[in-house]
Amino acid sequence: MTSEQPGNRARHLSAGSDWGHALESVQDDRQLLREVVEAFLDECPQFMSQLTTAVVDGKAEVVKRMAHTIKGSSRVFDMAELTVVAQRVEDIGQSGDLADAQTAVPTLATLLDQAVVEFEQYVRDNP
Repeated sequence: MTSEQPGNRARHLSAGSDWGHALESVQDDRQLLREVVEAFLDECPQFMSQLTTAVVDGKAEVVKRMAHTIKGSSRVFDMAELTVVAQRVEDIGQSGDLADAQTAVPTLATLLDQAVVEFEQYVRDNP
């Protein structure tokens, strides 16, 4: 990828991020967008670690809360697929029956991994 500004790239990249939407959500403040991206990169591993541990430990409320947090972050970037899967995991946590989390959480992790790669590229391209 080149160092083009987000608005000049294809709107939806590999993880499904919509950089135009993200930029609008921070009122076209590119520095703030970079800070939001960096915060996502810093927090994402913690969210997934807590989520995975909560599934193993059978802590449905933590599963619900972590999925809700991830969903909120994904909405800033209009990552539709990630938002849908995070909502599914949140619903699983809400239900208290974590059996379906065994398949939904790895899907969520894969989508987050894709987002991390894309966001790391954004940080490199937008110093």
